[in-house]
Amino acid sequence: MADEAPRPGWPTPEAPERRELPPWVMSDMVVAQRGLPAAIIGHPAAEALAASVSEALRDGGEVVVTGCGTSEHAARAVAALISDALGAGSSGAIVACEAFEAALAPRPGVCLALSHEGSTSATIAALEAARRAGARTCLITAVESAEACAVADLVFPTPLRDASWCHTVGYLSPVLAGAAVAGALAGRAPDADALSVYLTHCDEALSGLSEAAEALGRTPRLLVIGSGLDMISADEQALKIEEGAWLPATSLHLETLLHGHLPAADETTGLIAFLCDPRARTPRAERTRAALRAAAAVGVAPLLLTSADYLPELDAADVARRVVLPSVAPLGLLGALLAGAIALQRLTLALSERRGTNPDLLRRDDVRYRTAALLGAATPRLFDTDR
Repeated sequence: MADEAPRPGWPTPEAPERRELPPWVMSDMVVAQRGLPAAIIGHPAAEALAASVSEALRDGGEVVVTGCGTSEHAARAVAALISDALGAGSSGAIVACEAFEAALAPRPGVCLALSHEGSTSATIAALEAARRAGARTCLITAVESAEACAVADLVFPTPLRDASWCHTVGYLSPVLAGAAVAGALAGRAPDADALSVYLTHCDEALSGLSEAAEALGRTPRLLVIGSGLDMISADEQALKIEEGAWLPATSLHLETLLHGHLPAADETTGLIAFLCDPRARTPRAERTRAALRAAAAVGVAPLLLTSADYLPELDAADVARRVVLPSVAPLGLLGALLAGAIALQRLTLALSERRGTNPDLLRRDDVRYRTAALLGAATPRLFDTDR
């Protein structure tokens, strides 16, 4: 007979504040993000980490940016920002990689791990493997006393620990840290005050999401699409919806949607499209329009989340529901990532309210989901010393 699964008690000491009604703690965290840039952009760890990246590349090594879940999505954003700062010559040398895979195939150079609470077992394993391979290990975390810090040569601390388990600060903090590192590499640090203002403007632009959430929340399944940087936002959106609104959501590249997935979609399917990446604007807009039209042809009613930069490329007939975010042009790639982050977080909260779910707890007030979380946190056995 199999051993009975562990059944952890409730509440645990690290559990978020348990509220019975919205506003949820997650909502407080979204607003708190406006204060993050001032503490992150000018942190001296950005210069130290940039120096490590430069040294690794000079020596022919790679920079692997890694994490799990939300941190993996942030890792992809950080890798994109660093690559953009370094220019075309860095192509292929800055790699974003899920932590379990990074642990299985460590590379010389720099391993930059993202772990908001510094306790993710696969991420710690990735740092350990990188150190064994001779790489310099770096960590972006909100908890300087965390287990992961013991295997990091350099720690970039972020100032605010997320008080909700449906992480928002846990995503935006490392993205801003990545922007600080990219700024140090490029010799032009972002303007922290301007970033705070931009985050506020993005939040204000999303005040009318309730109607869209009403329609999407009635569907039993959601698809989320994007391309370029918007694919990162799409992946994080799908994760947040499943974590916080308990609604099945699948992220797909907008081109992938058109190659075999639509036969499973109909009027019971919701679609969310992100369109903020400032690069190759015309072809991205045209292909997104094609995807929206194709989805509408099978009865899917989409929501488009786009920046004001794309309005000249769009026709009002392309989509019945759209939310326009502030122009990303002044901030470039970082602007697209920030706009996407606030949009996906606010839409998650709107869907959560529509469906009557508490996003803060990830359902861990139910013993089944506490047990699943405990089983998933088990340390993977990656290194067999007997072999």
